[in-house]
Order: sequence, then structure tokens, then C-alpha cells
Amino acid sequence: MTPLSPATFATGKGPSSIAVDPSLGYIYVANNGGSVPTPLSGSPFPLVVGPYIATDRTGAYLYVTAGSGIVGYGIDGTTGMLTPLPGFPVVTGTAPHSVTFDTTNQFLYVANDGAANITGFRLDASTGALTPMPDSPFPAGNRPDFPATF
Repeated sequence: MTPLSPATFATGKGPSSIAVDPSLGYIYVANNGGSVPTPLSGSPFPLVVGPYIATDRTGAYLYVTAGSGIVGYGIDGTTGMLTPLPGFPVVTGTAPHSVTFDTTNQFLYVANDGAANITGFRLDASTGALTPMPDSPFPAGNRPDFPATF
């Protein structure tokens, strides 16, 4: 790893999670007390924001935990600008905490901290739409916070 200069960057009020666009290298920051600022034209974006965010593995979509579900945004491949996806928010369960993708970029998982389960979705890579997985949500014990896939 190579240290950055400067080593710190202003992110706004209450930063709680970051997501990196793997194809363009943009970094998005969820500010629990504000919006999502990035050094892009037009930021900070006035978006629905919860405590955790994640990009899909291609860098085409950004998903945010908010309320009782998640909200999806398309990422412009040239500018990094965010556009709300149709069909969102998608309800996941009580107190969605974090969101993650599997290594094949086919599935998205949301840890529902208040429901003690994990909701799974199939990702439509061409539209960003999510389809609930059969038998989802899955029991996950007390307070599942950060699921991991391998």
C-alpha cells in the first residue's frame, strides 16, 4: 500500500461506511447525518442514505441501507454520478444494517440487524433490479451485522 497525500479527506457529517467503484475508482461515503459527498461535480448528492453502502462488483450500481430496506442507484460509467433506480426502495426486514455482494456479482445480501436474519436477492446485472431469493430471509442468529461471501 502507498500512503495518499493528503492522508485524510473531508467527507461531511457522520461518515459511517464507504464503497469503492471497482471500475472507475470513485469512492462513495455514507454520511449517517447528511448526504453522500464525493469530489464529483454536483456533490454532495441529496440521496436517501442509511448507515451502510456497497457497490456491485462491476461498479455499475450503488446500494444503500435505509429505513426498512435498501435503495439502489446507477453509477454513470464516465462521471461517477448517481441516478436513482426504478423499483426502489426494496423492503428487506427490520433494521437493515449492511449490504454485500457475492464474489460472482449475482447475489446481494442484506443483514437485518433488528430481525436476526439475512435477506437475499438475485441481481439483474443489466438493470440493477433485485429479485428476492427463494426461502429468503434466512435465519442468522442475534444481530447479524456484516455478512461475508467467499
